[in-house]
Amino acid sequence: LLIWREINVLEEAYVANQRNNLANVAHEMDGLLQFNIDRMMFFRHGMQSALEQPLDIDVLRSASQRYLSQRHQEAWRVALPHRRTLPVFGVSGSVVGNNPILLKDDPLAADELMATLELGYLLNLTQHDRDFAERMQYISRSGFFTSTLPLRDESQVMTHYSQAISALWFTR
Repeated sequence: LLIWREINVLEEAYVANQRNNLANVAHEMDGLLQFNIDRMMFFRHGMQSALEQPLDIDVLRSASQRYLSQRHQEAWRVALPHRRTLPVFGVSGSVVGNNPILLKDDPLAADELMATLELGYLLNLTQHDRDFAERMQYISRSGFFTSTLPLRDESQVMTHYSQAISALWFTR
């Protein structure tokens, strides 16, 4: 009878310990999830703000003009001087036009490019912060993207963009 009681007490203690461990793990997961949601909301709000009120400076206008002149090339790159932002890479309009989920002649594409350059500034600030994800990227339906992972050369632009738009997370 005493052994049965000891087994019962040990079993109850084990169950209570497991429940406590699971509660701790769930609490920690909730904290991590909220932290990551907050980071994504930061970038979302930054991008939304940049889309609604793009910076009206000559450097961004110059980048927009370079985009308009280069966007017919197979692969292109637009970067701001002084390496304060991440470069924006893109594919030609013919590639964009051949895919029904992409927007070839979006009238807001130049504004979106400027907003992407501004987002590249935010991503560049977080690039060396270990608390942020290893890789973050923005993929546009207008045929361009920016990413915290650098491309070795412009021959990777088409491959990277094609893989991104065929990924399951790239919703229609």
